[in-house]
Amino acid sequence: MLSDALFEDWLDRSGLTVEDFDSFATRIPYEIAEAIEKASGGRVRIADWPRVLPRLQHSHERGIVRHEMQASEYAAAAKPPGRPSESDHPFPVALSKQEPPITLAQWAKAHKLSRSRVQSWILDGEAGRRIPRKYADEIKKDFKVPATTGVWKNGIRED
Repeated sequence: MLSDALFEDWLDRSGLTVEDFDSFATRIPYEIAEAIEKASGGRVRIADWPRVLPRLQHSHERGIVRHEMQASEYAAAAKPPGRPSESDHPFPVALSKQEPPITLAQWAKAHKLSRSRVQSWILDGEAGRRIPRKYADEIKKDFKVPATTGVWKNGIRED
């Protein structure tokens, strides 16, 4: 059928799949509804769609794309994610100075460790644990935090 061929050609030129188009039955991004309105010469208006998602906003400095209705939620995104570091230990201080800032939990996850395990390396008292030498050396290399017992007060475990 000619209309099917024209529709498939339009999908190809627009970079959409049939699944993308089917999903528009319940919701459609504003930008796509606007492009369809322009391409159809106003025969298919933005108001004709059952649900139009709000216009997207682009934040080039962070590479974030978000809907207008979410903009207020991202106001707090300027502060580092995760728990604030209450420690003046050189390791979490060095993490927080990275761009973007890194939390202990993020560093731990990247190394397949629990946050509590990593945090135990900087805690004082009975909760404190010795840091394994391989992590002390890696932290020294990556963040310029000395791998000495002067910095790692609980000690460095040689394995």
